[in-house]
Amino acid sequence: MSMVSSSVVIPLNPTFILGNPSGDLDSTVSALALASLSPTAVPVMNYNRDELRLKPDVTRCLTELNLIDCEGVCFLDDFASYLSSLPPSSPPPYSVTLVDHNAVSFTSYVPPPSLHPRVTSIIDHHSDAGQHLQASPRVIKTTGSCATLVWDDAMGPTIRRALAVAILVDTGM
Repeated sequence: MSMVSSSVVIPLNPTFILGNPSGDLDSTVSALALASLSPTAVPVMNYNRDELRLKPDVTRCLTELNLIDCEGVCFLDDFASYLSSLPPSSPPPYSVTLVDHNAVSFTSYVPPPSLHPRVTSIIDHHSDAGQHLQASPRVIKTTGSCATLVWDDAMGPTIRRALAVAILVDTGM
């Protein structure tokens, strides 16, 4: 295990569940739901920690459902710190699952070339960008919310409530 901040713990050989850069509720709860399925999965909010305050719908849902302690969540800046702490000469000991997007986006913290070969699976509801064709599973189905694609695998009533909220918000029901 390694620490990237005072409260974010990264297990050995992690799979990072990387939500989309918008960091909306759908992306957030879908990443959390997928990460809850494996002890080595780490949900990554694809924005910096200080940007969480700009997402009141996300913080309200997570707080009201007592879903997570946001201090222990891995954000993009934490993820970048982890990547920069890895020795450059050894093969990276992690994989990436993209959720709510199907192509790695550029950020000033984590440039795409470093992540492209690490993408091992995708679950998304947007148009297929035709990248990461080796990913398996590679689930890309047009639907109102990515949360609908992770619903069947979601564990526990709290995660399912959060997914339901995301589905309702994304589909305008």
